Amino acid sequence: MNGEKIGKFIKELRIQNNLTQQELGDKLGISGKSISKWERGINLPDITILSDISKIFHITIDELLNGSLIDKEKNNNYFKKILILTITLIIILISFIIIKNYHTYEIYHLNSDNTILDVDGYLIFNHKEHILLINSLKYHGDINEHTDNIKIILQNNDDELINYNINYQKDLIKNLINKTTLNIKTSKNYKKIDNLNLIIKFNNQSIATKLRITEKLSNNIF
Repeated sequence: MNGEKIGKFIKELRIQNNLTQQELGDKLGISGKSISKWERGINLPDITILSDISKIFHITIDELLNGSLIDKEKNNNYFKKILILTITLIIILISFIIIKNYHTYEIYHLNSDNTILDVDGYLIFNHKEHILLINSLKYHGDINEHTDNIKIILQNNDDELINYNINYQKDLIKNLINKTTLNIKTSKNYKKIDNLNLIIKFNNQSIATKLRITEKLSNNIF
């Protein structure tokens, strides 16, 4: 893993946003010294705060792990290469965490199976906890109602893994869904993933999509 490249990228973004190391650390709930270690390539950010870093700098998790901004106008072959690189970097990063903490982690890349609701994200879990990272939600339906609350539910068969409320300033449902990203960690335990469904509820209505596990990225025991 090119920790030096990621560190330099974080430093560039911090300076562009007129933040000191301590100010960035305060936003993330960590010390300024930790930021300094990232920028010098000594340590890498914890997987659980990747989404928070991305939100602060208005970039994607893929761009953060790649250590550079991605040109979204390039062709599909370029995106495939970036995806392979991102998956590789995530595996290496998670392996680093596993070695450090002596845990078993399984990582799944998720996306949706319909054209109404596009989902892209990751599900990461071990015997103690699981983390749902949603990089993007895109709703292509024609519901023109307004709301100020969205409920996100993740189910595995009939087992409810996550039930999460998000409060917003009132806006069109489509706008609220499209700006939603998630980084949710829970301690609920489960042993098998075979039928994942994402449900979005609002105004006594719901949108549901089956999530495809496009690849199981890791299953390592240390």
